[in-house]
Amino acid sequence: KEFGTVKNNEIPVNKTAPDEKESLAEVPSETVSAGSDENILSVKDTAAVNEAAAVCMKLTESLIIGGIVRSAETVPEDFEIAAVRCHAVRAADAERLVRSAGSRLSDYIGRRASFDLRSFTRLLCDCAYEFRKLSGSLLTENDLGDFRRTYADHFGILDIMPVGGRKITGGDYEGDIVYFLDMDERSGGRFLSFSDIRPVFYEKRSSRPPAPASAWSTGISAEKMKHSRIKLAGAKICCGKLSSSKETSVLMQEKAVLDCAAVHRMIVTDFREIALKLSSSVTLPNGELDRLFFIRPKRLVKYYFDKHTQLLRIALEDEYENIVTAVLRFRAETKQLIEQTESICAKMKKTERVYTLLVSAEITNGYLEFFPIEFYDFIMPLELHRFYVPAGYELFPEKASYAKKITELFDEAEDRMDRMVRSGLRAYDGDHGDLLRHISDCGMEHFYCLAEDFFGSAAAYRHSTSRGAEDIPEKMSALQRYIDEGRRRTALILSVYNMRRDE
Repeated sequence: KEFGTVKNNEIPVNKTAPDEKESLAEVPSETVSAGSDENILSVKDTAAVNEAAAVCMKLTESLIIGGIVRSAETVPEDFEIAAVRCHAVRAADAERLVRSAGSRLSDYIGRRASFDLRSFTRLLCDCAYEFRKLSGSLLTENDLGDFRRTYADHFGILDIMPVGGRKITGGDYEGDIVYFLDMDERSGGRFLSFSDIRPVFYEKRSSRPPAPASAWSTGISAEKMKHSRIKLAGAKICCGKLSSSKETSVLMQEKAVLDCAAVHRMIVTDFREIALKLSSSVTLPNGELDRLFFIRPKRLVKYYFDKHTQLLRIALEDEYENIVTAVLRFRAETKQLIEQTESICAKMKKTERVYTLLVSAEITNGYLEFFPIEFYDFIMPLELHRFYVPAGYELFPEKASYAKKITELFDEAEDRMDRMVRSGLRAYDGDHGDLLRHISDCGMEHFYCLAEDFFGSAAAYRHSTSRGAEDIPEKMSALQRYIDEGRRRTALILSVYNMRRDE
């Protein structure tokens, strides 16, 4: 069954698609937002938002027409001006997208290795979708988004235990993140986090590192939190993030003991359970905390450092012979972490001791991947929770061939969009007939309609002296959103199938 319907070139709204990763710069606010779904904008405010959206859409359109290879060094400044305009009309979501696009353009113009064309194309599609939404005649405060997310009061005592942490380095923000487990059984094994993240200023005014931020009434630092189970009164939480508010009181501190029933119940021994949770259409992960898992592999199959990709790869096998790779990327800032992880892997290969890991998980290109955060060799294998494989898993090998063929078509369509964004509509001249025929052969009618509409419009613009390109960003966005939804729906089939074949 196809992944959505499209009528009259309408952009399909994927209500269940996961959000982009949360920016570290987006710090929750403790003020209450005034916007609500019922708070409709006035005619004057709506006109101002429409005008700002039109300016931003024109900027996106110009970039797609000319291509990033011909973008002037001043283009990031144009995006910054557009972001300021969005800020003036309180279009928070649009402002974030425009600023992100301008920042990535700066990376491209500066020839920085951090620039990724695929991510940038997807970002332009997100921009086009947002700007079209803001061009409507009936808008609410909720359509604009919030500049700062709000903290909610946690009523009662919050009992939390630290389970790990990581350092943020090598970017615009640096600091520490500490992960906690909510010990209340009613929370269902909820993860929480506390962040001590600061922006990096390239003008070094002092050689002394900044003092660690303190939290709550007793001034506990993030480093001290890593070892103590804490009970809080008056805690404030936003999207799983704990506020450092002085209104929060520390009622008790004691030594953290991770070898406990609360952790045992959460340990995954069948990697298919993680793939199912990540690809679920009901409970899609919206942030990193939703992608955290305790896992207990049966054995470490192999580990090696890939010099080409600069990745440390660790192949782990579960109790049911499913194999998933954990990866760590090498950078100058992570050299020590890579060396420590290699040392742990060497011990795991030599000893029969059981290891438990805290990992962040993602499904990428049909493969489930782990990103290790902590290794534990002291958590005993007791009280493991049971996972029952849902009906239909046994059919995945038969479905995998078709799912793989579909994802190859998605890859080809995205590659062509990438090349258009790189060279521009005026310069890119490709024959898309073969791609459209293959899509049609697979019986994907809606995918065919979207692809034909976008590629056909692009070709018509390129061969016409009078036709405009106003609708091309929207059509590219519609195609991209369809592909994203299709990838999400095939992720479970491919990831489970690939666990059995990737060793």
